[in-house]
Amino acid sequence: MTASFRVQFRLSKARTQALRDLAETEGVSPNLMAKSLCETALGQQEPDPKSVERDLLIIRAGMEQLFRRSGRESELDAAIDALEKHRTATARTVQRGGLS
Repeated sequence: MTASFRVQFRLSKARTQALRDLAETEGVSPNLMAKSLCETALGQQEPDPKSVERDLLIIRAGMEQLFRRSGRESELDAAIDALEKHRTATARTVQRGGLS
């Protein structure tokens, strides 16, 4: 027997409408469509960490080149630092159980 449990969550109005529209297009209920989307998302294979790292390095190199050409290198560095601080703070909050 498959273990199961009930999941309940809220979506924004726009995402709720998008879910309803998608379900209507497929001819299923919104609940069944949400279940199908979750199963699809969770069933996908994890990306190779080396591939993700390479892709991110390519993106960063391109961004650095664009900012360097426009003389705004310090803005990119500041944005990266701010994002890293936010990511670290969020990770700490989640570890403490303060964010779900």
